[in-house]
Amino acid sequence: MFKSTAISLIGGLLLRLVMPLQFPLFMSKKPAFIEHIPPGHYLGISSECSTLVQAREDSIQNAIKQIFLQIGAEYQLEYEKLIYAKDTAIDVSVTDRISYNSAGVLGDVVVKESYYEKPHDRYICYSLVYFPQERVIRARQLIEEENNSRLALYNSFMEKGDLAKSSGAITDALSNYRLAIKQAEGLFKEKNIKRSLAQGQVENIVSRVRLEAISNYHQRDRHYVICRVLYDDKPIPKIPVKFSLQKGSGAINPLVYSDERGSAQCDVNIRTGYSDNEIKAFVDIEGVNADLTFNFSTVEPKPIVSASPLEVKDNCFIFVLKERNDVDAVFDRYEITLNAEYKNASFINYYVARVNTSNNVCRSFDLLNPVIIKGGSSQVVKIPFNGWLREKIAELDKWYMGSRLDYRLTLKGDETYVTLK
Repeated sequence: MFKSTAISLIGGLLLRLVMPLQFPLFMSKKPAFIEHIPPGHYLGISSECSTLVQAREDSIQNAIKQIFLQIGAEYQLEYEKLIYAKDTAIDVSVTDRISYNSAGVLGDVVVKESYYEKPHDRYICYSLVYFPQERVIRARQLIEEENNSRLALYNSFMEKGDLAKSSGAITDALSNYRLAIKQAEGLFKEKNIKRSLAQGQVENIVSRVRLEAISNYHQRDRHYVICRVLYDDKPIPKIPVKFSLQKGSGAINPLVYSDERGSAQCDVNIRTGYSDNEIKAFVDIEGVNADLTFNFSTVEPKPIVSASPLEVKDNCFIFVLKERNDVDAVFDRYEITLNAEYKNASFINYYVARVNTSNNVCRSFDLLNPVIIKGGSSQVVKIPFNGWLREKIAELDKWYMGSRLDYRLTLKGDETYVTLK
């Protein structure tokens, strides 16, 4: 006599196990199905278990595993047991629950017979489970179709994450990689591999984000701190930074997004003395372990320099620098990037020679006379073209009429740097 004890609808898969409610009595002779498994059936064999309940669960799990291996999908099998007393006898009800994501109807998995042995006070159970081959083929087809659909969405999230990461959009990259992790949980094949790939990208990003203290400044009743968010030691914008007043009293702006220079500034209106003031800053991205604590006068202020647009005139770079943190700034080297866009490249390609539509060169130099900006002041700076730059300009603009040359200059010092275009 058989009775259905479990109907599970999980992730679109309907799986019903049909089995006897009571365990069969011990038999002195092994049943025929152990030696000759009927077509469309699977024989599940348990390991040696301390109880008959455990042995039976293990044998059914073994048979179900064979079915899912035939289908070609990953699975997890769990059990719920209900044990209750009736007079002097103890009845055991076993509910088999398949935790599995799929699509379509798998159908009835029937536990036809069970048999157990008890060598050395341990139980070994054999369970005959019915699931015909035509259902295996149909389930395999449904799973393959659904898995391909989910895998396409997973790949889409990974590609978006890679694109955002390459462009410096760290928060967008993390968002897409985490969506990929969630999507990987629903895959039926290579779930762990795909999940690990996406998780690895997340861990790679969060491990490379850090905070750098820039300034801890106070003036009368005003106190502000500035930190910079770095990714691979390069400033990144649009990163949420949270601030909290650990000690002292006053009003604080708790959430700030880093600007184009990667800087995040927190203003604090202090109502009491400065001596016990303590402010904590941390990057508000899950998994990122980057924080700073600012105590009164414990952070050495660094120069904060802004620049006017770059002007190129008379073979010179001309621009205005302004320091706004009352700290002297010194620049002793610079980097030049020259990018050429060839407007007539298609014409030349057709009539003269194959050429690229753009080209760029980059090189760093030391300044013979370092640029020094006094704290809180501004200054006009002029840097003449050197021989390398004049040669490269002539080389890049040699064959092309109407080409466009763009300059990018980065001034560098030990305390700060500034980029001009």
